[in-house]
Order: sequence, then C-alpha cells, then structure tokens
Amino acid sequence: MIYLYLGIFISGTITLWNLYRASKESQEENPILAYWERSQPNSEAWRWRRPDDSLALPLDDQPQSSTISIEPRLNFSHYILSIVGYGAIALGTYAAIAALLRDGTEAIGIAAFACFITGLFGLALLSYHTQVIRLIRTPSTLTIVELWGLFLKRSISVRRGANVSARGKIQNVLLADTSQEMLTYEILLKKHFLFLSSTKRLQLYGNQSQGSWLVDGINQWIREEEYQEGQGDSVSATAEPPLS
Repeated sequence: MIYLYLGIFISGTITLWNLYRASKESQEENPILAYWERSQPNSEAWRWRRPDDSLALPLDDQPQSSTISIEPRLNFSHYILSIVGYGAIALGTYAAIAALLRDGTEAIGIAAFACFITGLFGLALLSYHTQVIRLIRTPSTLTIVELWGLFLKRSISVRRGANVSARGKIQNVLLADTSQEMLTYEILLKKHFLFLSSTKRLQLYGNQSQGSWLVDGINQWIREEEYQEGQGDSVSATAEPPLS
C-alpha cells in the first residue's frame, strides 16, 4: 500500500513541476502590461479601453455598459466537484423537507443540521473552481461576475471612487489542481475602512498579460483617472508602475 501512496505522491509532484515550468514560460511570453498598452481609447472614459486582438479579451459596448468577457475553462475535476456539490445541496434540501414534515421540535433541529452541513459542503465544492467570466463597467459601478460550478453565477459590485484597490499575482503552484493546464491569475480586491481591511480573492483563468491589464484597468476606473484620448500613454501610467 505504501508503494501506491508513494507513486501517487511522485506523480502529483511531477505534474505540479511541469505545470510550474509551463506557467513560467507563459509569463515570459505574456509580460505584465499597463492598462494603456495593447489597447485603444473608447468613446467615453468610463468604458473599458478597446483591447487589441492579441489580448483575447472580447469587449461588448452597450449604451449603459461596457463588458469584458473571459471564456470559462472547465476541466474534469471542475465537472466532478460541481456535480457532487449540487448533489450535496439537493440532498440537504431533501433531508430538511423530509424532517420538517415530521412532528416535534427534534425534527426542526435535524432539518437545520442537515441544511447546514450538506449546504456548507456543497458550497465549498462549488467555490473551489470559481472563476471570473465578466467584468462590467457602467458610469458608476464595476460588477465582476464569477461562475460557480457549471451554471450558478455570483456578482461583486464596486462603486466608482470607493476605497478599494486591486492587485494581481500568479497562483501559488502548491494550491493548483493537477488537472489544470496553466496556473490561474489571481485578482485581489482589497477594501479599506479606517485601519481595517478585507481582501477578496478572485480566480481569473487567463495569462499574466490579460490579468495585469485588467487589474490596472480596475484601479484606473476606481480612482476615476482619465486616459489621454488618442495618445499611446496615460495620465497615471507614468506616475507609478503597473500593478502585478
């Protein structure tokens, strides 16, 4: 039995090492970008700049919104964990309903316990592979849409001028799934309140160039900075290096 565990450990280690090497090569091919790079000005300052085709970030401009979309990446473990997660939530709901149909206060306790345990387990599985699929700008709000599981979605909204900052980094290889083709890019949204702060970690299934461009664009929008129209430079890009 020990040889089986040893083989699994060695196989997993080799897989993570290959994933790390492939991601390092990808970082060299896709350098950190500032928001003004590989993009053109849009018709209004609150909208996303028009990214070049090389960034592979489709832009959809509507009268009151400007949306960048990222194609979701679903692998084998994503499907398995999502199906088990949905099943756990469904099982908890069924157990709770069945318990409530019985008489007595004990049934209510059983129902609450069943909902809590299975619901928490199911949500944990669904949240394991969450990924950003859309970033929607309006004149006053930035909405980041995450995919939970296979079809559930969750939105996070940030108002323009809010005391929020964003930074990005490549995923830690030790936290990666061995079924991943590439390490993800993590967007960290940090909310400040007096001397306190909280950080929300978002997974972006994209390369370093895409991630750094979006992070710098998020900060530019939150700080209400305007880019010079028709020029290849920005008002803020020379003041500080692009966030990574």
